[in-house]
Amino acid sequence: MNAFLEDMKATRFWMTGLIFVGIGFMIWKASAMIILVLSAVVISIFIESMAEYLIRLRIPRFVAIMGVFILVLLIMAGLIVSTIPVIVKEIAALKPFLPDGDQLEKILKIFGSNSTATSSSSDSLLVLSPDVVQKLTTSTKDITQTAFRLVTSTLGGFANMVLLSMLSLYLALEDRAVERLIRATAPQKSEVYILSLWNRVRSKTEGWFRGQLIIALIVMVFTYSGLLIIGVEYALLLALLSGILGIIPFGIVVAFLPALGIAFAHGNVLTPVYVTILYGLLQYTTDYIVQPILTKRSTGLPPLLVIISMVISLTLFGILGFLISIPTALFFLEVTNDIEKAKKKSNESRKSEMEEMETVTEIESEKDYS
Repeated sequence: MNAFLEDMKATRFWMTGLIFVGIGFMIWKASAMIILVLSAVVISIFIESMAEYLIRLRIPRFVAIMGVFILVLLIMAGLIVSTIPVIVKEIAALKPFLPDGDQLEKILKIFGSNSTATSSSSDSLLVLSPDVVQKLTTSTKDITQTAFRLVTSTLGGFANMVLLSMLSLYLALEDRAVERLIRATAPQKSEVYILSLWNRVRSKTEGWFRGQLIIALIVMVFTYSGLLIIGVEYALLLALLSGILGIIPFGIVVAFLPALGIAFAHGNVLTPVYVTILYGLLQYTTDYIVQPILTKRSTGLPPLLVIISMVISLTLFGILGFLISIPTALFFLEVTNDIEKAKKKSNESRKSEMEEMETVTEIESEKDYS
């Protein structure tokens, strides 16, 4: 009988372990979709927080949310449409520096004459050995595979963006969708606490979004002013790009690349140096001074925790990781604070109980003495 019970315990242990492994594997496989849904929840909070200002003006909720959503799409589309002609123009400006057909033919003849001088055959201008042909074939296959992967990843990223936009819009249109989901799935004993935790995280996330908008505005103003002083063309477009990308950690580095290219194409020798200094100062002050301070004031998160959470989330999950980094850090901070408050309250209750017991003991001892 004891052996049977031990076998049952061992079987139950291994079954429990396999169940946890299976759940972990499923979560790992579905991690991309989970991150996508969490990012949609965060974006819906942003849309709703912006729509609240319009709702206070007695504008219907549906109209306000759709207006904010369409406005964001128009800003992004306008930035893309404004950037493409600049890129085309700058590429066209490089055309005089590229070799034309005659120059390219001369270059090929030079290489061909060198190859004929070293080869045993003088009938061909350019002799290709079988090894060279094989390498060229392999390179062509690699280029084709790389292009296919690039197209596939681009289409996949576009599909994820569309799905993210639709999920965000749906969650924003559904009034208190997350609260209703919590009420439907949370245990009854924990429902009040989970709702309180969600409302606190949501409120601080809205404050974080407002801080990000202030950061974008600051970056736009300083970038535009600096580029105007330096004398770089397309200063307004580059400032808008810096403001939008400046919300993302190290996003100013990405915005710096087109500014540097334009500075090389249209400026003097020192213009790229001035642009590099300007964007370097913006990058440092935004990521390590302005953003941590504003996040601390709006959410209560310590600046070091803000930087660490953003770096870890970006490393693990990319751009979507940035969206969920601060809300995730807020969630753990609120849970930690609640645990500390519960411990403090428990210690205080124990202390009061001990004091009451000591008082009762003193009273009883006085009665016994009398």
